[in-house]
Formats: sequence, C-alpha cells, structure tokens
Amino acid sequence: MDMLTHDSRFSWDNAKKMVLCDQDVFKGWVKGHKDANGLRLKPFPHFDDLSLAFGKDHPNRKKQYQGEASNDNGVDDLEAESDASRTRIVASIPSRMECSSQSHRKRAKNDVSTLINVMTRTCNALESLIANFNQQTERENRVVGELEKLPNLNRLDILKLSQIIMNYPMKVKLLFNLDEDLKVEWVKQLLQTP
Repeated sequence: MDMLTHDSRFSWDNAKKMVLCDQDVFKGWVKGHKDANGLRLKPFPHFDDLSLAFGKDHPNRKKQYQGEASNDNGVDDLEAESDASRTRIVASIPSRMECSSQSHRKRAKNDVSTLINVMTRTCNALESLIANFNQQTERENRVVGELEKLPNLNRLDILKLSQIIMNYPMKVKLLFNLDEDLKVEWVKQLLQTP
C-alpha cells in the first residue's frame, strides 16, 4: 500500500477493492517492486478484514514493524504521514495510538476481542438461521402429514395444497384447527381455486 501513500498517481477504488492507475505508471512501479507484477486491476476483496486484523503492522524499509521504535531520523515522521494518508484513503483502518510493546499487546488483545465478537455474532446469526430453517421444514412436514391423512388426495393434490397452504399462515392454522369433515371440503375448494 506504499504506492497509495507515497504516490498520487495511484488511487484506491473502495467499491471494487483494488488499486487503480495507468498501465505505464504501474509498469514503472513494478520495475522497483517485482512482487507487484501481475497485480494491476486485481481486486483485494478481503482488504478491509485484513486491515482490521493487522492495522498498521507491516514491515517498513528497515524490516521493523510499523510503530516500533526507529533510530533513523525522519522515518517516524514519514510513517506518521503515511498513517494519516492511509486513514484518509481507507476509512476502515482503525486509528492507533503510539505503539510501545505494551500498547502493541493491548492492541493485539483488542483485535482478538473484536475478532471473537464478530465470530460470535456470526455464529449466533447462523444458529438463528438454522433454527428458522428447521422450524419451516418441520411446519412443512406437519402440513404434508396432515394432508396425507385426508381421503381421496393424490400426491399431486397434496403437493399443490401444501404450496397453497404454506404461503398463508392463517391457512396453516385452519388446516390444523378444522374438524375432519370441514377440512375435506375446504381442501377440495382450495384445489378448485386457480
């Protein structure tokens, strides 16, 4: 992401999750950054997730991690400037205070807590979705079972009736609450309705 923070010829398309630039500009960049070859117009769909997980933790030119102390004058200023630019470019990267070893551990703990919270919410949503699916399946099975008890209905009649009845919760209640004779007349009427 150095190209975004140090070179105005590059831009970030947040909708497509990709770096944008002219082909000539990219070719020039690749000459000094061989690992970037082939990445022009390639989307990074998980960029926001990775930014949230790693924040500013990426090696700088001295193979230190962003936020570690540096003995080189001006490097910290350049990194701070880089961080300010990155915050403007990608709003999802959380801002960070100075990183000492203690704050680095604290941030890592917060990142893990955030990840655990997201995973917990995702699992809860999946659990709810599965429970709703199971309830719907059970309801459908009960409706089909109730219709199978009725005389003179073939499989196609049962299929058509189950589709008609399942689309309306009141019809499901009627199916289970009507006495048998009235239920038989009611389903005959439903079959005749186009």
